[in-house]
Amino acid sequence: MRKHAARVQRAAALPLYYQIFSALRDQILSGDLPYGANVPTEHEIVDRFEVSRITARRAMRELAESGLVERRRRVGTRVIYRMPEPTGGDGRERAIDTLIAFGRETSVELVDYGTVEATPEEAATLKVGAGDQIVRAVRMRSIREVPLGIIESILPIEALDWVSEDKLRTEPLLQLLRGTGKGITAGQQVVSAVAASPEISARLGLEPRAPVMRIERLVLDENQQPVARTIAIYRGDRYRLALDPDAVPHPHVSIA
Repeated sequence: MRKHAARVQRAAALPLYYQIFSALRDQILSGDLPYGANVPTEHEIVDRFEVSRITARRAMRELAESGLVERRRRVGTRVIYRMPEPTGGDGRERAIDTLIAFGRETSVELVDYGTVEATPEEAATLKVGAGDQIVRAVRMRSIREVPLGIIESILPIEALDWVSEDKLRTEPLLQLLRGTGKGITAGQQVVSAVAASPEISARLGLEPRAPVMRIERLVLDENQQPVARTIAIYRGDRYRLALDPDAVPHPHVSIA
């Protein structure tokens, strides 16, 4: 008798291959299937989920293309995703180091950059006057040429002393901030799940109103003054946040 077939919902809007891919992906990202572990074969997936060989093959291909597993003939499929190791330093420094490392692991396209008048909400966030000039930058992050997220950043006008179009194309924003010599903190962070707008869906290659992760961060200096606010929209199927025991956020993508 076949088991576990109920784990896929045949009446659901999501394709069967994607449901299987998601289930195995979650086991890998959670560590239930650790680095080096063998992944179920196509035959085992067919038997477990009561799906066709084509569906099983598509699910395995998605795992491989996401950089989570490696498939070898006559050897099988094994997990190549490694859980991140905690870095040294206090929680604040580790959070900043992790975000900078994430920025370096992904490629960036500068979509928009310039000075604009602050809206009342932006002015309150940056503690400037409504209508004052601020710096706004919009970037798109990708990995392996797959769009990952859209990030909008606003900065006080003084940021023109250390930020530019060329720098934003090559360096993570937090690295540029750190280079100013200011003491910075990770600041406040709010994470929420939302539906992608038509514009975001088109830019990230998603279905209309697909689930995305919205992350708003406010970066403060050593005097607790705002030096940057970012609002990032990441694909829900490619990005996740993990918390270590010290509640430091670690961003991960499911594409190597």
